[in-house]
Amino acid sequence: PLDQVLDGSPSSKRLVRLGREIWVASYPIGFEGNSQGHAIMRRGTIASIPSILFETKKPGRFIPASFLVDITNFGGDSGSPVLLVENGKPFVCGITIARLMTLPNEEESGKPVVPQGPLGISLCLQSTFIRDVIESVD
Repeated sequence: PLDQVLDGSPSSKRLVRLGREIWVASYPIGFEGNSQGHAIMRRGTIASIPSILFETKKPGRFIPASFLVDITNFGGDSGSPVLLVENGKPFVCGITIARLMTLPNEEESGKPVVPQGPLGISLCLQSTFIRDVIESVD
């Protein structure tokens, strides 16, 4: 239900805070939780203070409001809901969109910077974008 997707109001913003436990319902590398095809629930924490939307130097281009979660993101996880539970009720606070990768020190290697492996940190869009998309559909 749409009332379980946080809307960016002051009361919603109080729920999405640094260190808060979250859950991600996903299909890491295409795995399913059981033979009925249910998602796998993984637990993590909000690892950064949510950012705000701002316009880039290119007119009409925006950096989306996002936050980091301390959970490893795998192929198949993009678009997975990020949930938090308040008073026994689940709320969608975002969706996963990318995993952060470690990078070698370019000065030391003298070679182009190439991702080396996952940091165990995932980038998530804030739920206000989910609401915007749902509300824009007729």
